[in-house]
Amino acid sequence: MADQKLVDWGLFKRMVGKHLLVGVDIEDDRGKVVERRQFHGEVVRVSAEEGIVVQVDGASQLKTLPLSVKVFAAKPGHYLLCSSGEVVEDPDYVARWPVRRS
Repeated sequence: MADQKLVDWGLFKRMVGKHLLVGVDIEDDRGKVVERRQFHGEVVRVSAEEGIVVQVDGASQLKTLPLSVKVFAAKPGHYLLCSSGEVVEDPDYVARWPVRRS
């Protein structure tokens, strides 16, 4: 869990209802990226208990991201998802989520 003092609650509050594009970097035990995954959807809620909860576009599932992910305002444009070939147009935010493979 992220240190609550370092969490930007103002940013997270503004993200609710917005379109988030997430890049997941799967890293080996040395920190080398061995796989990349991407998904996008609407942020439905954010809490200290759940993290960032995203309703994934095109699916009924929810994905939960930890509060420690790096989130940035997205620049307008078209974003190509390398993992699927899908093009995402003008998301509101982008996030990078490094995940260490155990």
